[in-house]
Amino acid sequence: MNNIKCPHCGLINRLDALTCLRCKLALAQNAAGGQGAAAPVAIPTGLEEFAEERPLWVAVGLWGLKTRAVAWAFVVLSILVATGSIVYWSWLGAIMYLAAVWYFLAIRWVDKNSAW
Repeated sequence: MNNIKCPHCGLINRLDALTCLRCKLALAQNAAGGQGAAAPVAIPTGLEEFAEERPLWVAVGLWGLKTRAVAWAFVVLSILVATGSIVYWSWLGAIMYLAAVWYFLAIRWVDKNSAW
């Protein structure tokens, strides 16, 4: 048996997984060979109410940005770089406006659905 089933949500996880990929609860493995039933053990994070994961486009857009203020700084910086590129270089700098929109939409998604 190469997999272990989470008894809480039923997701099939790899045998060497320490936590369930879906519900984020610890998978307690049987001492005899690591196979068998898994028992849910809560991992205290303080953010249990925010267990829902962010969509990929939000996670990539805010990757490495820890606070809302830093994310807003990236929105402003993207707009300034795009404007400066258009004025001093070429219209190709307008692509940076897309980055600003992406940051803005990701910030908005986190404000509505999750927490920083």
